[in-house]
Parts: sequence; structure tokens; C-alpha cells
Amino acid sequence: MEQLGDRIRRLRLQKNISQRQFAKLVGASPGLISFIERNRNKPNYLIIGRIAKVLGTTSDYLIYGSEASGESTEELIKRLKRELGTDSADKEGLKLSAKERELIEKHNILARLARLTRTDLEIVLDVLKRIEYL
Repeated sequence: MEQLGDRIRRLRLQKNISQRQFAKLVGASPGLISFIERNRNKPNYLIIGRIAKVLGTTSDYLIYGSEASGESTEELIKRLKRELGTDSADKEGLKLSAKERELIEKHNILARLARLTRTDLEIVLDVLKRIEYL
């Protein structure tokens, strides 16, 4: 089973980047990169974020081997309709006010955040803090 370090090494090699160059791009020591790629060290969320950026992927892919999939608002509305038993009879969909749609959208965002790992949540918070200071 491919682990975090294996995925990082594979993606780095696909981009024809040496470990030394990669370490410089990421802002880490070559020794740390070597340990990570051999699955002897798990990087912190900042390093994972930098690695993902350099490799052109997401932290979800590096950590889990697949991208996160969140339920869209429309999918949520369809699911709610099925749960309420109104899916077959109502062709126009649920009659939702703008406020109700806004609440569903907020629920969708919160549900996505709830599925994140602590590491990814810390990355999201770090990005939000940076945006706030722009």
C-alpha cells in the first residue's frame, strides 16, 4: 500500500526534481525530505502544504491518496428531498427561500470542514488568517 512518503517520492520523480532541489523548493533540509520519502518521518501541516504546492497536488492526495469529495449544495438538496419523501412529486424542487439556501450552503461548508483532518483544518485556518491580513 502506497504511503505518504511513497506518493511524494513518486510525484517528485515524475517532475524530474532531485531530492536536494526539492528540499530547497519546499524550504526543508534534504535529510528531512529523505526521511519523509522513506516513511520514517511524518511532516507537519506546513511542510505538507509546501510539498503539495511544489508538486502541484493537494494535501488530501498526499495524505490519503485521493482527493476529498464534498457534497455540493444541489446534492444536499436532492438528498434532503429524498429524506423528506418529496423527490418524485415536486418537479421544481424544494421551494426554498434565499435564507434557507444560505443556511444549506453554510451547512455544506461546515460538513466539509468536519470531514477534514486536524492537519488540513490547520492549513485552512492558516490560509484564512493570511487572507484576513491582505
